[in-house]
Amino acid sequence: IANFALHPFLSLPYYAVVKRRFGLAGFALGSTGAYFAAFHALHAYHPAAFWISLGFSSVLGPVALMAGNFGQHQFINPADPADNYGLTVNLVKAPFNMLTFNDGYHIVHHLNSVCHWSEMPLQFIKNLDKYEKHDALVFHSLDYNEMSALIYTRQLRKLASYCVQLRAEPRTTDQLVALFEERLQPLPQAGAPLDLPKKSIFGLQQLLWLGLYAGGMPSAIFPALMVPVFAALSLVEA
Repeated sequence: IANFALHPFLSLPYYAVVKRRFGLAGFALGSTGAYFAAFHALHAYHPAAFWISLGFSSVLGPVALMAGNFGQHQFINPADPADNYGLTVNLVKAPFNMLTFNDGYHIVHHLNSVCHWSEMPLQFIKNLDKYEKHDALVFHSLDYNEMSALIYTRQLRKLASYCVQLRAEPRTTDQLVALFEERLQPLPQAGAPLDLPKKSIFGLQQLLWLGLYAGGMPSAIFPALMVPVFAALSLVEA
């Protein structure tokens, strides 16, 4: 959450430049400038309207988005963390998909980020053999909050009852629980040190937030407070 609250505004343009997607980098910088300008203008015009429309949402948004993102990526295959089939899950036959543009088909999204939401179920069905080959995790009738609740309360055997098994020889409940526990382990790669360019981008973004708060942007207080939190977490991970 601290990372997402602090670093996206410069990290995304940096990533786009590295990937030589200069149009995306320019768009990201331009929209960021417009975002901050709107914040300043609305707060100056009507502080109450600012906090109701943009202020509180700018604080709650990173928390909600990163909590959701964490829920989507709790199961990561430690044998190959970069494999798109093994770094998230698909949630099928779930009512929340009708309200979230098929957000439950998250493996499909990672495989093809420009796949239209209406085509995701068909893409999943067409590639069932690949999901089986890569031992992908698929659950039915759950949303991410319900899946997370079962994980956090250690009800993995109950979670196993929602698992859609694609293998020719289905796993037993004990085998599924063992698989879940394996994929819920922290990854050593998550604590890998950042290289100098990324550290520089992170540092500039933190200075930007501190400067914005010092310059009179009130909603910058949340990311500004996240600066010492992020630093402390970095020291703990190191």
